[in-house]
Amino acid sequence: MTRRKGSVVVVGAIIALTLLQGSAAGVAWFLRDRGERDVATLTARIAELQLQAERVVPVPVEQPVATPSKWRMLDGPDVAGTMQIIQGLGDTAGVAFDNIKAAQSNTVGKQSFQIVGRGTAHQACSFLVAVEQHDRLLVVETGRVLPGGAEQVVFEVAIATYHLGGGQ
Repeated sequence: MTRRKGSVVVVGAIIALTLLQGSAAGVAWFLRDRGERDVATLTARIAELQLQAERVVPVPVEQPVATPSKWRMLDGPDVAGTMQIIQGLGDTAGVAFDNIKAAQSNTVGKQSFQIVGRGTAHQACSFLVAVEQHDRLLVVETGRVLPGGAEQVVFEVAIATYHLGGGQ
């Protein structure tokens, strides 16, 4: 019976392997069929999208318009005019100037000014804001604030203005 048992085991193994191989072939056939359908679907979708892309009319893109600069630079130095602007800004802010003087600058196209003034903290800040926002290019380069008595401060500010010309 041993021999018969061995034959049954061998035949059973052969049948199991055959069933396993047949199942694997069925799964492979099913997956291949599904893959071919997916490829066909995607190929049709690609062709459809290519046709749609060929029909698209390009929209002309508007070139952005450069906004003009808020600040303007003069052709040459204007010490007297800039001092008048500074005085006007100070008067509007309510500060009093003790000293306004033009300083020598080694940078071509730049004119510096040294200003000493006094007023309330709010007035001094309003003056500095007006300087920075003026359409003539005025830049606060340095500054310091010192106590100036009851409710007043003394401020020392270096302001620079720029121009296109090379001469001072």
